[in-house]
Amino acid sequence: MKNTYKIISGILFLTFGFYSCSTENDEVPKENALEIELAIENKGVFEIESNTYIFKETGETVKFIAEDRAFDFSFLNELNFDVEKIDAKHAGEEVIITNSETAEFIRFFHFKELNSTSLKFDIELSNGQVFRSVIYKFKKDVTQKWHEEFSVAINSSVLGAVIELSQYELGAECGAAIAECARSGGRPKVTMTKTNGWFAAPDACQIECR
Repeated sequence: MKNTYKIISGILFLTFGFYSCSTENDEVPKENALEIELAIENKGVFEIESNTYIFKETGETVKFIAEDRAFDFSFLNELNFDVEKIDAKHAGEEVIITNSETAEFIRFFHFKELNSTSLKFDIELSNGQVFRSVIYKFKKDVTQKWHEEFSVAINSSVLGAVIELSQYELGAECGAAIAECARSGGRPKVTMTKTNGWFAAPDACQIECR
């Protein structure tokens, strides 16, 4: 009788264990913060290395590092720049954007069309930084036809994302305020002021913890 009890108990245990594993495996994985934000209407997405920039209808840009939201940002003042050629139309062409006050430049080259709303290209900055295989996913309403091919303008949102990434830091006080907001469960919104060079820390920044 004792042996019979042990066998039955073992069967019940195995059955329960199998049911528990099946339940866990059937769970639907939760969407991460990046997937949720990408599902919201936007004006374009810019992917550089592990960074994703989402251009919002409000004019703000949301920055993600991997799947984690870093902060939202915008520039208080307009970025002054000159464009040698505003549109990339063929794979061999390039676009060079120059800071009209400092002669700094951003060069976009090696364009490759992935589909009608996505481009891949490389970026070179005058400070020596180079970013490879950057992907820009844009809305069709920012494209135009050129010899039966679509071309897309490099706009101020793209420029702002490259400038933000090129900054090695936002400054000690600004960085500390962003970290404190994130620790408290808030969503930091950064407003940057740049009056001099593009590739240095901003002259000033304001942090709003939302």
